[in-house]
Amino acid sequence: MKRLIQLFAKPLAVFAFITLWGSNLSAQELIYYWNFNDNVPGTNTNWGQPISATIGNAQITFTFTEAYSFAGTTINGIAGEVNGGSFAPRGGNDMINNGAHFTISAPTTGYQDIILSYPTRRTSTGFNAQEIQYTVNGTTWQTKELIDISGFDNNWLAGQLITVNFSGISGVDNNPDFAIRIILTGATSASGNNRFDNIRISGAQPGAVSPPTNLTAVAVGPNQINLNWQPNSDDDTVLLAWSEDGVFGNPAGTYNSGDPITGGGIVLLFSTNNNFPHEDLDPGTTYYYKAWSYDGSDYSIGITANATTMPLPATTTLPYNETFDDNLGECYVYSVSGPSKFWNYGTYEGNGYAQMNGFNSGDLETDWLILPGINFNDYENEQMAFETWWRYGEDDDNNYLKLFYSADYPGTGDPSSYNWTELSFTQPGQEQTWVGSGNINLSGINGNMVYIGFKYRYESGNYKWWQVDNISITGDPVGTRNNFDVLNATLWPNPASGIVNIAAPANIGQIRIFNAAGVIVKEIMLNTMKAAVDVSNLTRGYYIVEIQSDIKMVPIRTKLIIY
Repeated sequence: MKRLIQLFAKPLAVFAFITLWGSNLSAQELIYYWNFNDNVPGTNTNWGQPISATIGNAQITFTFTEAYSFAGTTINGIAGEVNGGSFAPRGGNDMINNGAHFTISAPTTGYQDIILSYPTRRTSTGFNAQEIQYTVNGTTWQTKELIDISGFDNNWLAGQLITVNFSGISGVDNNPDFAIRIILTGATSASGNNRFDNIRISGAQPGAVSPPTNLTAVAVGPNQINLNWQPNSDDDTVLLAWSEDGVFGNPAGTYNSGDPITGGGIVLLFSTNNNFPHEDLDPGTTYYYKAWSYDGSDYSIGITANATTMPLPATTTLPYNETFDDNLGECYVYSVSGPSKFWNYGTYEGNGYAQMNGFNSGDLETDWLILPGINFNDYENEQMAFETWWRYGEDDDNNYLKLFYSADYPGTGDPSSYNWTELSFTQPGQEQTWVGSGNINLSGINGNMVYIGFKYRYESGNYKWWQVDNISITGDPVGTRNNFDVLNATLWPNPASGIVNIAAPANIGQIRIFNAAGVIVKEIMLNTMKAAVDVSNLTRGYYIVEIQSDIKMVPIRTKLIIY
């Protein structure tokens, strides 16, 4: 089936954010380092065990059945480093390596404020989550971070440098038994892999300035990220900076908001506050942050976080067709619970589909696949159809895949806070069989921006693997084509910040502008073929412009971006 509209890939988990930690290496010493250059890349030869550190007396051991070497990188490398090889665990037959791990011995005797850092990448079917654990007694393991890398590229990128800060954790400093374990999950093929290179473990000598802790970055909309942190025990001044590429220099002296840091980063805040709202941001964009403590003369190591602002809500007209030929199109994915699993794109023998599988999660999985918004007030006789397939798992009142619609959901963010009405559809009676949903009658739905979504909810032990394909939604424009013509109009400039020009071949009777939540923010009555509309009072973001002729014509709706 061919697409009837242009589709674009969206981030897989826009609201799910990654909290990462980083270091200002000028305040630290390199204790251990692995560059993985001893195994010839690309020979499909397993690494031997243990893997001794390139620098320092430490080792790595692993439980993967397959851990090969592929081409490495110089990112995070020491001076003079070459690309060399890498450490690349693979999914293995039947994805046996999901849940396997590698362990880094890292005695911290004589050091505090321990930092782990490494660049990583993943193939499209490779592990999508890395769980960082640690032990202070060599026996009991505790989780430090669960890092979602589902959106990571299969290339070595500076923005995919992961750093984990163990500062302030009881028992980590000056401990001969300290060790780190990295558990990998979420591979969907035997050859799917993650790669690791230039693993650093560093620490500071006692007496250094302690960094702030618990820096988090949370996107609260398309244009804002909220930052929170905890100052150190001395309540030292905190320097907070942002960067578009994750590169930061080493601060020196004092700063004002907006000052650049030599080497990278722009200052947001230099004070004793513990929070900051970063506003006026671009939708669907990743922003990187770093925070340091300053005692009046010296800076601590830095801690980092990043978050991606929510995308502008997607909308469509009817007919709408989604065959998932290449990606998830304009569908929006949100994980309410279960941080390591979410809806994603899959393919088998050339056929693409959307899929969700909670296998090996261990969490309650509540995950949404939401279609672009539709103005149901513009149509009548609306119908929907699609196909589904499943394998494994059990259904009951608490474990299910269901279809819902909402007339008050804004198009991005957590769906849980909004009103959703269930739509019944035919499901396959047996596993591994594609079955049509039947014609789903949508004609009773009203609203100028309605979102339809698939909700996957399964508890541990009941996970089903669901696939969805060939979604079709049709409807007739209000009235009939015999009595109405579609109004054609043009709108420019777009994006805009001041005046928007609108022209049509017939008199324009009314212009209405809706915000992303479907609320009318501007309404103009006209009787002219051209109009200049002042939008300077609208806040930046995404809007829908509805242009209605003063004769019997079906109105058009078009997107407008205010910057």
